[in-house]
Amino acid sequence: MNQSLFLQSILLPFLALLTYFDIKYKKIPSRLLFLLFVIGILYVIKIEDYHNPSRYIGVFAGLVFLSLSLLSHEAIGRGDTILFMILGWFLGVYYTLFLLFVAFSLCAVVSLVLLLCKRGNFKTSLPFLPFLYLAFGGVCIL
Repeated sequence: MNQSLFLQSILLPFLALLTYFDIKYKKIPSRLLFLLFVIGILYVIKIEDYHNPSRYIGVFAGLVFLSLSLLSHEAIGRGDTILFMILGWFLGVYYTLFLLFVAFSLCAVVSLVLLLCKRGNFKTSLPFLPFLYLAFGGVCIL
């Protein structure tokens, strides 16, 4: 099984499960994040790619989002930012930032539609994981 297919078979179901929790409870279970983190460590050890600086920079990018979350009183959820760090470890910085760009773009489009249809306002919060899940699924298909 190639690395890309292996990553998709791990991350897609995890993102689907995390999306469910994000929509239903507006919270991402830390136990699932920890499990995904352990799988990520084992994955990188298995493929012997732990010297790749892109992975460490990807984790650092997640730390930047975590700092923004803390400074903004969790306007971006802490669970989301921890997931960004884990994805940075799995995917590396470039793929993770591209994925986040696509997810934030999808979120912006939905937010604009909600505003134009008067279904929300500037204080309406949306769970972010569904957009991340759709972005990852779309990128996997492409």
